Amino acid sequence: MSVSEGRLGTNRTDVVLAAVLVVLGIVQVTVWPIADSVLGQLYVLCTTLPLAWRRTRPVPAAFVSTLLWVVPTEGYPILGFVAVVLQFFALGSWGRPGRAVVA
Repeated sequence: MSVSEGRLGTNRTDVVLAAVLVVLGIVQVTVWPIADSVLGQLYVLCTTLPLAWRRTRPVPAAFVSTLLWVVPTEGYPILGFVAVVLQFFALGSWGRPGRAVVA
């Protein structure tokens, strides 16, 4: 299976999906904060934006999307669970087994 890549090495469908989750996540952390406003917005960006590369660069995308999991917050973006499932499904589906295990 092959995934067509755009200029930034992304798939158009994944870019749209990531953009929708970013917008909805930013709205959520603005209305119902999970942490300080800047940290909440950074958390949403870091966990959802890598979805744009979930099929073309699955290992780095999964790594980046989990970087802020060590930062304690008072909640979690509601659609963050959707992002996690999509990210790790893509890692299993599109990642090379050896590289995915090492990551």
